Amino acid sequence: MAGIYHYQNSGYFEEVPKAIPVTVEASIPRGVEDEAFDTEHTDYESQVPKDHKVTIETTTVEASTPQPSKLNVLYISADDFRPEIGAFLDPETRPWLNSAIKTPNLDALAERSLVLRRAYVQVARCNPSRVSIMTSRRPNTTHIINNDKWFRNVAHGQTIMTIPEYFKMNGYSSVGTGKIFHMLPGVAGTQDQGRSWTTEFYQPLENYEDTVDNSWKAVPKEELVDFPLRDQMTVAHALRALQYEANRPEKDKRPFFMAVGMKKPHVPYVFPDEFLEWYPREDIKVAEHDYVPVNMSKWHWHNSRNTLNFPDIFKYKEAWDINSTLPDNVAIDLRRAYYASVSYVDSLIGIILNELDKLQLRERTIVAFLSDHGYQLGEHGIWGKDTNLEQATNAPMMISIPGRTDKRIDSFRLIEFVDLFPTLVDAAGLPPLPKCPLYSEEIPACTEGSSMMPLLNDPSSTDPNIKWKDRVFSQYPYPDMGKPEFMGYSVRTKHFLYVEWIRCKGVVNGVWPEPVFKELYDIDRDIHQDRNVISDSVYANKVNELSRLLRDGWVAALPQ
Repeated sequence: MAGIYHYQNSGYFEEVPKAIPVTVEASIPRGVEDEAFDTEHTDYESQVPKDHKVTIETTTVEASTPQPSKLNVLYISADDFRPEIGAFLDPETRPWLNSAIKTPNLDALAERSLVLRRAYVQVARCNPSRVSIMTSRRPNTTHIINNDKWFRNVAHGQTIMTIPEYFKMNGYSSVGTGKIFHMLPGVAGTQDQGRSWTTEFYQPLENYEDTVDNSWKAVPKEELVDFPLRDQMTVAHALRALQYEANRPEKDKRPFFMAVGMKKPHVPYVFPDEFLEWYPREDIKVAEHDYVPVNMSKWHWHNSRNTLNFPDIFKYKEAWDINSTLPDNVAIDLRRAYYASVSYVDSLIGIILNELDKLQLRERTIVAFLSDHGYQLGEHGIWGKDTNLEQATNAPMMISIPGRTDKRIDSFRLIEFVDLFPTLVDAAGLPPLPKCPLYSEEIPACTEGSSMMPLLNDPSSTDPNIKWKDRVFSQYPYPDMGKPEFMGYSVRTKHFLYVEWIRCKGVVNGVWPEPVFKELYDIDRDIHQDRNVISDSVYANKVNELSRLLRDGWVAALPQ
């Protein structure tokens, strides 16, 4: 792993003369062969102006002491990463997941984490979900419901505070790299530079991914020598940032909040080719429930355009309609490539966590891993996120807290991703966020969620003394581009998923209109959500109850 590497200077080494190399060891995580992340002889010199380079040699540097008294926070996110993780597998309640998935590093992290098995995003779409996570506000508050607007440009968007911004305001070094917010063009693509981060946010060049026209590609090792993948560059930058934070000059010693955002396994599925070998093609199966739910709303179905737009499968797009499916051989290749991308991301996370250990930072660092939403790999005839169904809204989340999660704690309580912000603040010992009122656009820092710290004392997920919410909320617009005409609001309880489709221009704040369509899924009897039973008279009372809970909203659901 020896070699000299060149990266864009994003402000970490302002106190180090550029002629002096700062060293980082890029080690390989357990469970991955040496060639899994081979950066040897990788040179980004041709991609970076000469006055924006820092030389980094891959050798180990010991962490300086003493460390700050407050806990650091390492926030790791992935894109389109459903709970396809060994630690989350459950054939009874998540039968669509691959039982042969290989994620040794995330599995190891889970063994020292609070593992949230029933965590739900507030909208299964990149931009609105990421804004919701980073602000602890729901789409009705942020007014971000699709991928076309930067939240700072929406009314009151300049007021609302983000997670890294809050830590920054409380004396932390706030560092970011990769995909944290959604990547929009222009100023919106700066990842909130100047507000959320202490240093310049590092955004790696697309490089190889820009040249991939097809829906997936397993990249040979020799091609990675000249063109490292985007997430590899993100991780390399994260390593040097960890090095700098661990070795800050004594006069500038402070805790850090570091956000590292992987862009995979988002399409196109591009990954080092050795990960494809982990999943023999003959072992891959197509989705068993590849048809839309019976009696589902026409507004709930999504046309899978993110996948079908790639040249290798574009020919299926023109005739694509409800209950269309890809040929088995195409579906198998896509699912295999997705699994390989998941294992690739897992290997990169292992590299980061290994570096955290080598720098002796693990016992002083909260580690959170999550995805921006779930994903459908052909389930319901959909390739992508973009629904209110379980496969799209349920996403992985785990939080490792030194001294509190030394042994794994599985929680089956219903969790919302707006709960993450107050949890990290609570775990770090910062001033707690106040609860938001129903309308909080003008309040800089508040939460529409709840700290999950009490769940550390509830390993059975059934302790009646632990006060927690019994329902969670998601929503999805139709159409999901431009101005929506309908919003599908959903409430998920332990046993049911209920959706009301409302005709509206954006979001509903105030008087709740009469729904134009309703959906009810009996999760206990129909885990795959194959049938909308809204018309079954047996459920009439349940429909009335769930409709009331949905209209009462998140404020009424908060634990008292």
